[in-house]
Amino acid sequence: MIHWPTSWIAFIQKVKSIFGFFKHHFLLGMPLDLPFRFVLLGGVYLLLQRKLTRGKSAVLCIVLLLSKEIFDLFAVQQFSWPKSPNWGDMADVISGLAGIGMAEVILRCRARWFPRKPV
Repeated sequence: MIHWPTSWIAFIQKVKSIFGFFKHHFLLGMPLDLPFRFVLLGGVYLLLQRKLTRGKSAVLCIVLLLSKEIFDLFAVQQFSWPKSPNWGDMADVISGLAGIGMAEVILRCRARWFPRKPV
């Protein structure tokens, strides 16, 4: 059995309670974390693509999304017994990917309909 320092346990419980707020509140019948993840990852992608290429921005957003999901799987009461992924985890990943995809659609439409004028 792995014994974690109490400060780590308190920090992980605080982070999980923050994430739990979004998971246990609903908006139009769906957990609030799904639209929040959609908007957050889309916004992060839009901000990152200004400094990086679109591919690198997408990869960083996907890494962020998957690392949060892995945290959810292993941040349980007993580290040796992680929870198995379920449909809720798949919905979380799909909503994040949809946010990144929607941000890319917005970028492409903006570039097509409102091209930048040369200076």
